[in-house]
Amino acid sequence: MQIQKVGDLAAYKHKYWEFQQEYRFVLFILPSLPIPERGLSDEAYVTQLPNHIIHCMMSRIGPPIDYLDVDINPEVLDHIIVTLGPLCTEGDRLIVEALLRQYTQSGKLQQSKLTGTIRHPIR
Repeated sequence: MQIQKVGDLAAYKHKYWEFQQEYRFVLFILPSLPIPERGLSDEAYVTQLPNHIIHCMMSRIGPPIDYLDVDINPEVLDHIIVTLGPLCTEGDRLIVEALLRQYTQSGKLQQSKLTGTIRHPIR
């Protein structure tokens, strides 16, 4: 396994979907190596970090935390446009609408352009 950049671990999205102009955030949280006195650019740290990441992933070693709170600017969140997946259920839509009402003042909901055009999965 070779990791060039941590961001490479995020899901690949085909260029076909560029029109969505969406932002994706990936939070990659692993147990940390001790940060050296010389900082994150310390050569030994930079050399050890990829092996540490691979070891944690392969050994299923998670971070010693149960959750991570991420602050989101409410003004930015108020401009969110949530696009439902093409196989989203009516129940899912109701939940997303309720969340938008509770946490935004002007958040919008839209159906996927693919809704009704793809087959339903066998479950």
